[in-house]
Amino acid sequence: MCKFKFNPYNIITIFALLLISACGGNSGSSPVASSPDTAAIQGDLLLKAVQANDPKGVVDAIAAGADLNVRDSAGNTPLILAVQKDELLSVSALTKAHCNLALINKDGKNAYDVAFDKTSSHQDELA
Repeated sequence: MCKFKFNPYNIITIFALLLISACGGNSGSSPVASSPDTAAIQGDLLLKAVQANDPKGVVDAIAAGADLNVRDSAGNTPLILAVQKDELLSVSALTKAHCNLALINKDGKNAYDVAFDKTSSHQDELA
């Protein structure tokens, strides 16, 4: 398990990954075909892996056909959670797997908004 303290370089990299994925025509479709039941089960595992800061678990769930856009009780997608946790490897894996970048949580925020909020709230650490 990886645990990161806020690092301004991580958030810059997260912004770059989000922008590169958006420019690449990210359609939000999963690269692995799986049954709806498998996608749901793996989606739950994907959420748990992101919440546990477990990039290997994230990659394994994606490879097993997880629903990349599954939501937690707050409406957060795995990508939003990974951005909140400053988890570069998970953000990278999710964007490469073509998760939907535009989905918003119950607060009306998508992954871009969450990343921007993190930089705004840590301005003193960026200086």
